[in-house]
Amino acid sequence: MRNKHERLPYARFIAEIRESPAYWTDYTYIKLFGKLASEMRLEWETIDGTPRIARNHIPEALGLEAVGKISILFVETY
Repeated sequence: MRNKHERLPYARFIAEIRESPAYWTDYTYIKLFGKLASEMRLEWETIDGTPRIARNHIPEALGLEAVGKISILFVETY
């Protein structure tokens, strides 16, 4: 919830192109971690929040590193 406002542009973009958020979540997590979001939820301990959300399983340090990679990946994809 702390960075919800930072994710809004991405969420709006996905809604505008009418793509499945689940598809892009899995695509991103495979590129970053080599695992589907569902695999992460099964294998990784919940760090914060609800266990249904894959990003809640990522340790903060790994999450911060991933944010930088996501930005690059997003630009390269489009």
